[in-house]
Amino acid sequence: MPFKRISIGAEPLQTVDDADAFVAGDMVREGADFAILPIIRCNEEEVMNWGHFEPEDLVIKSADNSYCLLGATSSWDSDYKYTETVVGIQAEYAGYTGLKGVVTSAIGNKVPAFGRLLYSILAKESSPKVYVRVCLSDENAWQKWNRVRVMCNHSPQLQVLLELDPSTEKAVDMKQWMAEPVHIVVLPESMFTKNAGGYPVLPRQHQATVAAWMDYDIAFVIQTTDAGSGLGDRIRYLRHLGQSQPERSVQNSASDEYRDILQVPLQPLMDHLESATYETFEQDEPKYAHYEEAMVRAIGDVAARLKRRIVLMVVGAGRGPLVSRALRAARRLEADVHLIALEKNPNAMVELQRKNATLWLNKVEVIYGDMRNKQFVEKADILVSELLGSFGDNELSPECLDGALENLATNECVCIPRRYTAYVAPLSSSMLFRRAREHTGSFKLETPYVVNIHAAHILDDAQPVWKFRHGRPVVPTPNERTSSTVFTARSESIVHGLAGFFDAELYPGVELSICPATHTPDMHSWFPMYFPIQRPLTVDAGAEISVHMWRRSSGAKTWYEWCIDTSDSSGIHNVNGHEFWIGQARSLLARLFSRRRTNTHGHERSIYVNTPLPASHTDSLPHYAPNHIRTAKYTVLSFVPKNLLEQFRRAANIYFLFLLILQFIPAVTTGLPGLSALALFTIIALTMIKDGYEDSKRSASDREANRARAVVLGQEWVNVNKAPAHAMRPRGLMRLVGSDSGAGGSVGGAVPGAAPQAVHTRTQPQFDVVRDMDIDGDSWAITEWRHIHVGDIVLLREGDSVPADLVLLGSSDPDGTCFVETKNLDGETNLKSKHAPAATLHMTCPQQLSAFRCIIDAEPPSTLLYSFKGSIQIIDSNDRDPLGVDNLLLRGSVLRNTQWVTGVVVFTGDETKIMMNAGETPSKRSRIERMMNYQVMSQFALLFALCLLSAILGGVYYSRANSFQALFIVPFETSSGKSAPLYGFLTFWTALILYQTVVPISLYVTIEVVKSFQAYFINQDMDMYYAPAERRCVPKSWNLSDDLGQVEYIFSDKTGTLTQNVMIFRQCTIRGRVYGEIVGDDEPDRAAELRRAMDTRIEQTFGAPYLFRQSETATFLDTSVYDDLQTDNTQARAIFEFFTVLAVCHTVISSVPDSAHPHVLEYKAQSPDEAALVSTARDVGFAFLRRDKDRVYCNFRGQDHVFQLLATLEFTSARKRMSVIVRCEDGRLMLLSKGADSVIMDRIRANQERLRQATLGDLELFANHGLRTLCLGYRILDEAEYTTWKRDYDHAMASLGDRETEVEAVSDRIERELQLIGGTAIEDKLQDGVPATIAQLALAGIKLWVLTGDKTETAINIGYSCNLLNNDMQLVVVTGGDHEGTRAQLERVLREFGDTHADLSFAGGGGGALA
Repeated sequence: MPFKRISIGAEPLQTVDDADAFVAGDMVREGADFAILPIIRCNEEEVMNWGHFEPEDLVIKSADNSYCLLGATSSWDSDYKYTETVVGIQAEYAGYTGLKGVVTSAIGNKVPAFGRLLYSILAKESSPKVYVRVCLSDENAWQKWNRVRVMCNHSPQLQVLLELDPSTEKAVDMKQWMAEPVHIVVLPESMFTKNAGGYPVLPRQHQATVAAWMDYDIAFVIQTTDAGSGLGDRIRYLRHLGQSQPERSVQNSASDEYRDILQVPLQPLMDHLESATYETFEQDEPKYAHYEEAMVRAIGDVAARLKRRIVLMVVGAGRGPLVSRALRAARRLEADVHLIALEKNPNAMVELQRKNATLWLNKVEVIYGDMRNKQFVEKADILVSELLGSFGDNELSPECLDGALENLATNECVCIPRRYTAYVAPLSSSMLFRRAREHTGSFKLETPYVVNIHAAHILDDAQPVWKFRHGRPVVPTPNERTSSTVFTARSESIVHGLAGFFDAELYPGVELSICPATHTPDMHSWFPMYFPIQRPLTVDAGAEISVHMWRRSSGAKTWYEWCIDTSDSSGIHNVNGHEFWIGQARSLLARLFSRRRTNTHGHERSIYVNTPLPASHTDSLPHYAPNHIRTAKYTVLSFVPKNLLEQFRRAANIYFLFLLILQFIPAVTTGLPGLSALALFTIIALTMIKDGYEDSKRSASDREANRARAVVLGQEWVNVNKAPAHAMRPRGLMRLVGSDSGAGGSVGGAVPGAAPQAVHTRTQPQFDVVRDMDIDGDSWAITEWRHIHVGDIVLLREGDSVPADLVLLGSSDPDGTCFVETKNLDGETNLKSKHAPAATLHMTCPQQLSAFRCIIDAEPPSTLLYSFKGSIQIIDSNDRDPLGVDNLLLRGSVLRNTQWVTGVVVFTGDETKIMMNAGETPSKRSRIERMMNYQVMSQFALLFALCLLSAILGGVYYSRANSFQALFIVPFETSSGKSAPLYGFLTFWTALILYQTVVPISLYVTIEVVKSFQAYFINQDMDMYYAPAERRCVPKSWNLSDDLGQVEYIFSDKTGTLTQNVMIFRQCTIRGRVYGEIVGDDEPDRAAELRRAMDTRIEQTFGAPYLFRQSETATFLDTSVYDDLQTDNTQARAIFEFFTVLAVCHTVISSVPDSAHPHVLEYKAQSPDEAALVSTARDVGFAFLRRDKDRVYCNFRGQDHVFQLLATLEFTSARKRMSVIVRCEDGRLMLLSKGADSVIMDRIRANQERLRQATLGDLELFANHGLRTLCLGYRILDEAEYTTWKRDYDHAMASLGDRETEVEAVSDRIERELQLIGGTAIEDKLQDGVPATIAQLALAGIKLWVLTGDKTETAINIGYSCNLLNNDMQLVVVTGGDHEGTRAQLERVLREFGDTHADLSFAGGGGGALA
């Protein structure tokens, strides 16, 4: 295929005064992608001498065009005093403005000083990329560059800007530079000549050089003395040169994406290459053609020798490409061949069985097993193995093939391949070295990597290091190898490691090779190996490079060690395989005690749907969190120790335990220790029982959630992302403890030898589109939430809770839209819309889901509820679509207003967003308990003082002779011979026991008993019983019951908390006239009369009953609207436009619940406000029927209308408005908008002041009645304005920067000059009992704060209606627009009312709540 579009920049050599002007002028006009411009334009000598420059000296003045600019620093000369300072300032300025990088001047003769300058720049945190200008006209260019990069410690921020010399014709020099970090190649203007037509071209010798560089990911820069003199022609010529290069073969193109990409070598017994890599390998026609030729020759020779049926065995068959070639070889010779395919990967087995059933017509015997220990009665005459190694034995070929030949082959078996040889060569590649150094791992530079080497320079021809041969009889020789090889450097260079190659003889006369000198033409699937070294070594031209390699083996692993010797030594790498080793079979103990690898929170994941797992997951399936959750604090084993630890957080319990221990010391005890222990044990036991009961409720709730019913795709469908069921069941002690996790009862597990239908063919069958999912058939299986796994396909019905985080695949709506309620996640009662990816909308039945093949890539589990990044790759079309949070259904949300949806599970259990935000169940402590801890500490201080005083006095009196101590101390004590200090010491502890009632333990027992009774009474209180749900009040934490009496403030939302969130359209104002009569709930007869009157007026006005009207639920009641609608005046047109906006400007989805009544429409909306508006328009006679892609179908007054939807500017809390742009049937372009009056009124066109004041007056009247208001407007657009705006809008939507800000700016531009139509008034009724509850809270002295986004008048009215405000209060309205204004108003209010309300007093200047 042609080269991709190359990036071309310009470097003007003439003076440029303003970078922004150059970008907007010359650069854009001539077609350049970027430019290199000087950062400053002042006199360089003056700057260097004085060490500063002025702002007016700047060429790059702002960051507006930083994305397309590189800044060139001042010329560098160490003779100037302030050189380092000025260049450093310019580099800092480049980082500050966000330039792509800075370009230095050419390296001078004082290399150490230059290197130090660059290293000081790179050492700063905000350092930009530094491009070192290297001129090939300098004979010592490479030597200078090499010294600089070594001084800068091979920094990845250091790049090369290579300036070609017009006289340069040495291709060998280019090969050396292609191994360096060259990111930009500069073409001087003098390199170009003109052809006969007067257009600039490159001479042939330079064309070859430039074409060679185009094969690398670099940019070109054209130097020019005058941007207007042919720069554009040169740029177009370079682009033409890139597009005219010969197309690469399909094989080479397939491997290009792996260029210089490091992969850890394949470990066949533990890990495998990615699925995409396998697919690339299977496209390698030359390799498989050679294998087929080898098998043809082998079959012919063996058939001539044996004269019987031949047994050909393909070991390690993988996905079966060699099996297909073996069948072709047998057909070519018409030979009688029994073909056996042996494979140990259960996922590859699924693919093999599918191919055997569909492609090979069961002509192959497919067997599951390991080639090293599998035993057959029938032995192989020909044994074939496909090497996926990069070094000849990277797949443990010696060990594996030796085992296969020993167990599976006859004595005269032919082995393909027969032998292979490993080669190495010294390598120079800055890119590979940098990527290895940045690779994950503590010993990243001691791991060999599989890599398609491209940006590298081989310093000498590859030489062999060791060989392996395979065939019968098997010679029991060790597979360890040692090699020492000497190379000669062709030029002065730097060694970054070794390149490993191999060649193989498949059969006599058939060979394969990846060695550079003998590479098999067009073969691409075997990549070389890169052995890095920790410290690059510089070598001179002609210097000897000694390479030492070891292949070592010990028990269960095999590894490589390597070392490079020149005038310096690299040291031995990977000694004893401490970093990298190739795994073999593990012992039984190793398998039993090894930990299962899990997908931690920091790793991305790929979910494979109806697609075999990649080989990298073959032996170690990714282990995702089970969907079993546990919010309980304790388990059976952890309850006692964890609860005791929790209880001894109380200072009193520690104190009582310490006293109990003292009681067991005979010298200080005062009574029976058992009696002292009884009180402590009682309080601990009571608390433990209470905590255990509380936690049992949590456990019961967990069990209810884990065992909830779910519907998943089954029975025969296979989820390849899931480990076999037997591997997931708890074993041993864990089965006794009890676990809800596991696969018992799960469906769709990946099992060895799964049925061939588990993975489907690439061609999707066609099914009838029926948007319904019948769960009564065999396609679906009923399971429990705990048995759901990543990769399962789940079916949800309306009202179902989402059991795990799902990527939406389809819904009952043709547009793939559904609505979910997320109040369990974020407290929002408004519904949120979710959308299925466009590629999955067609899946409307389980058969399609079973055949749909895709790979879903998802970000690591995270706590961000409103963020998700992923992609879905459709296997059959190879398309990849992005996934966002709008495509994700979160666990804990509930499906609403949608019949059914299907989705693929991406996160389960503790990795779901709701569980990651939940964290561990906290241990809650009441305010009194925390206060009592401080009280106990103060009491203990008093107790300590009393005991200390008693000890001192006791010791003093004990030491006195002839005192009255005998009256108080028994003779036994006086004659014991104790010293006074010892006696005082023992007295201290005895007094501590005697005075222990200072901290009464009975108080704690009483508190625990009281809390238990309080919880019981709360649970039994009939005033807290909710009859509609038959639910009592359930205390979750008994520890907090005493805090209920200390509540001072309650913060509450209004909508959905105080109100029912059921919106009722009551009134509207159209062109200054109010329509709608408010009828109370206590006037049902009046409402019925008005509905009948409206039905009659509709029939009179429209000439027939309006079938779409739902009279029994209509809430807008006013017949005068039809009187005005019948007239032919401005008011009639305004009414038509008003209800047109209501019927078209929305995101509502319609449905017909009963096909027998096609005119009964049901609307599903994100918010009840929007549903109420559209429903009212329908009941008046302006019905929204349905939405089909970009068409909106409506029925206005009995006539069908179709609007073309061109753009939707959605509502957000910041925008406070929503708009749509539609094309009417008469061709007019209309912008229809609705939103808050404060927003719409600012956007109406001039000369509407009268209408504006009338509308605002009506809206204020509505607000005083507690109604929610909206304003409506529209605008007629012309084609030219819309075309320009749409281009800018599409550009903003595709922006990778601050997309929301750009889209808002473009939207705001067109949502201007609106024609005001009117406004709406919607009622949101209070919930039952709200006024009485708030009144009781006020009597209790609790202060209530209510948050609302309504107009001030609406908020005040709601405040009075819910008893938050009353007539005895003095109302103060604070309407500050910013922080300072609000603070000033609050301070004024506090000063004004400070004398009459002491709790509101304010001392100016600080203090109080405002300080």
